[in-house]
Amino acid sequence: GGEPEATMTVLPVTAMEEMRQLVFAARLEAAAAAEPRTNDVLASDGGVMLRLPAREVLLYGLVESRGAVVLAGGLGVLWELGLFERFFERAANGASGGGVLRQLVRSAFSHAGGPTLAAVAQTIAAFVGLILVLRVLSMAWAFVRLYGFTLRRAGDDLRFEYGLLTRVSGTVPQRRIQTLTVSGSPLHRLFRRASVHVDTAGGDGGEAQRTRREPIAPLVRERDVGGILAVLLPEGNLS
Repeated sequence: GGEPEATMTVLPVTAMEEMRQLVFAARLEAAAAAEPRTNDVLASDGGVMLRLPAREVLLYGLVESRGAVVLAGGLGVLWELGLFERFFERAANGASGGGVLRQLVRSAFSHAGGPTLAAVAQTIAAFVGLILVLRVLSMAWAFVRLYGFTLRRAGDDLRFEYGLLTRVSGTVPQRRIQTLTVSGSPLHRLFRRASVHVDTAGGDGGEAQRTRREPIAPLVRERDVGGILAVLLPEGNLS
């Protein structure tokens, strides 16, 4: 169905681990009795498929560019504090000044000639600076969001855990994976990285939309993508 049968909003961590072991015990026993499908590397490392160090997490923030989200949140705080009104009042009082942006706007809508070369250079520098600030904010967002990201395989289930302040832990049954997508933006390809997303069967997607889940493998080296895909879809011919 589309709705969960039960929801527990406050639960001790020890009780959560006990419940997880109880729910997945039968699956783990069945997987152990069957022929092992994990390779020697996974078996020797506790089933870990992917672990992102801080350097890779920061790189993920750089290529994903989620800085606009952080900037929008900061602007919302400034709006609630009433600082925007003070800024606009000062801007209105000093509208006759010689600011770079005002100079460009006046030049664009007047017949007195185009903006000076220095004004254009300053505007371009300000735009580049804004992009750099957004990238830095995105890296900070990724560090807080995905700190300590670990993806491991336990039997036929994929378990992930991440987060610096809010720890997120979840399980994806491998048999329910319906769609697997490998994406790579120009920045991904520049750094020889890719992101792997999966969609699972069951439900109407409402809960997944309310609780946003990161990619099953946010950032993977291109040379390691094949190994990840071989574990996620062992029967698939992805050559």
